[in-house]
Amino acid sequence: MTKDLLISAIQLRRVVTLTYQGYTRTVEPHCIGVDKHGVAKLRWFQTSGGSNSGNPVDWKLFIVREIHSASMSEAVFSSARPGYRRGDSAMRRIDAQL
Repeated sequence: MTKDLLISAIQLRRVVTLTYQGYTRTVEPHCIGVDKHGVAKLRWFQTSGGSNSGNPVDWKLFIVREIHSASMSEAVFSSARPGYRRGDSAMRRIDAQL
């Protein structure tokens, strides 16, 4: 269910609030797919919330199955963030991307 929500959020360019690694985060999802090990991953730009790295506003790549409490907001982001590249090289297969 989380993966379907994230694909929809990418297609609609909607902001998502989710919990990952114990932190609530607000993110703009850009790309979802599967890495070379067959693990579903999401590339997002985090705009607020907590972070283990200490960088709460930055690009992130995380494991979809570890995302909890994801919800799509009504807020829309207009375009891809600077630094985003289609065809994310971390993904063997891409299911949705901006």
